Amino acid sequence: MSHFKKLALIAAIALVLLVSCAQPTPAPTEAPPAPTEAAPTDAPEPAGPKVGGTLRTTFQTEDPSSLDPVVPLDNAGIFSVLQIYDQFFRVGLDSNIEFDAVESFEVSDDGLVYTFNLRPGLTFSDGTPVTMDDVIFSLERFQASESWGYLLPEGLTAEAVSDTTLQITLPAPNAALLSSLATAAASIVPKASVESAGEDYWEMPIGSGPFKVKEWLRGERLVLERNDFYWDQPKPYLDEVVIELVPDDNTRMLKFTANEVDIALNVPYTQIESIDALDGASVQVVPILASQMVHLNAGAPPLDDLNARKALQHATDRQALIDAVLFGYGDIATMLWPQGLLYWDDSVEGYPYDLDKAREFLSQSAYPEGFDLTLYHASGDTPAEQTATLLKDQWAEIGVNVTIEPLEGTLQIDETLGGNFETSIVYWSSDIIDPSQLNISHLCALTEGMVGGCNDDFDAAAAEADTLVDESARAAAYADLFRIAEDWSIYIPLYYFPSRTAVYDYVKDFQLTPTVFPRYWEVWLDR
Repeated sequence: MSHFKKLALIAAIALVLLVSCAQPTPAPTEAPPAPTEAAPTDAPEPAGPKVGGTLRTTFQTEDPSSLDPVVPLDNAGIFSVLQIYDQFFRVGLDSNIEFDAVESFEVSDDGLVYTFNLRPGLTFSDGTPVTMDDVIFSLERFQASESWGYLLPEGLTAEAVSDTTLQITLPAPNAALLSSLATAAASIVPKASVESAGEDYWEMPIGSGPFKVKEWLRGERLVLERNDFYWDQPKPYLDEVVIELVPDDNTRMLKFTANEVDIALNVPYTQIESIDALDGASVQVVPILASQMVHLNAGAPPLDDLNARKALQHATDRQALIDAVLFGYGDIATMLWPQGLLYWDDSVEGYPYDLDKAREFLSQSAYPEGFDLTLYHASGDTPAEQTATLLKDQWAEIGVNVTIEPLEGTLQIDETLGGNFETSIVYWSSDIIDPSQLNISHLCALTEGMVGGCNDDFDAAAAEADTLVDESARAAAYADLFRIAEDWSIYIPLYYFPSRTAVYDYVKDFQLTPTVFPRYWEVWLDR
């Protein structure tokens, strides 16, 4: 899910990348709910986790772009950052928010002042203590980040109350603040080291998280080793994690079946059953916060015609796509926001497959006899390629002639962002459990350049919704947002898809979060 993070995500994200079956954390009421505590373990139970060993695993399909927490938009970079640094909070396996560097917090009655108490004795992996200067420096880098700064409200200020207490003041209530502080961009880095070393620092950075960097060979592997100063001892249980870059699906699966890796991410849908049938192994198929979309360029003919866009919506047989492309491992998407996010609304029906309605909308458009379209997808992305082929056949039923054009992934994103497209298959994913991150998909900040226009109603409603701290009021506001997006119809939601991870049985306590990132500090080996 690489996630469509250059659209200020995800996600697709990742993404990123990527829907949880578990109930999400309730929305903040007058004060945000306290994150759950991932309790430190003093010593493993006799029959519990074993300390030691090397875990061999893979990235999905890409190399980390950077280990600087405020830079990466790719899954590999983000999930590497999450292993190396502490964040203020972190995402749990059940879509909850857990404490991490923060031990407790309070919120003022007006929702404008947050007081965060850090864990005492937080230490970087080189043995130096984490200071409040480091924390504020890290938060300021987050605010200034071109990739992630939009997650924090404008006008946020931070000041030290004591050596372990931070106060954040907001210009208006912000219901998504805790979720934003649970992203990789909220990682704590050592101020003095970063300032003295400059960009070279990120080749071998240090953090206060569970692991430290032992080796990073770009394009080959990242090797992490235990941080002996980590606050949650005896975690991490592993001595070492070796993460290989194996972008080819078949090669990655061959390495797994040969037991050259213990965990392999991104199992192709065609191989789920055969890998799951291996002795002593299984495939975890887990809902994630991701959705596959077709972007529609509503700023240029023929898709500047709303009726033409709605004709395509109804001409899309989503269940057929799920059956053929995902081998049944997915759900029909009714909107861009995936299942599992707070306030996801199952009353939004989307646009059901109905060729009669599709032809009716087409007849009301400026193109009653049909029209020609070019459809982009990322080259090398097999599900996207198969989806494009099926859409070409489906849309031909109403007289829409599609030319499929594969583009290198980065070029496809750039062309889509720049508005140089007609239709483009991408996926969106959320890095937080709050729906606010994916609002960017319909905000003027993105759509003005991508589809040459803005939806002022959506912008105003989104701004208002995220100042609401009453749960029922915010849920109602998001119900309105979802319907504004549905009526605008600048995306065709296709399907929600799961993560697929091959895991040997001796690997214990491994599971991807709903935001599609591993928590390797909890994994142990029983062999």
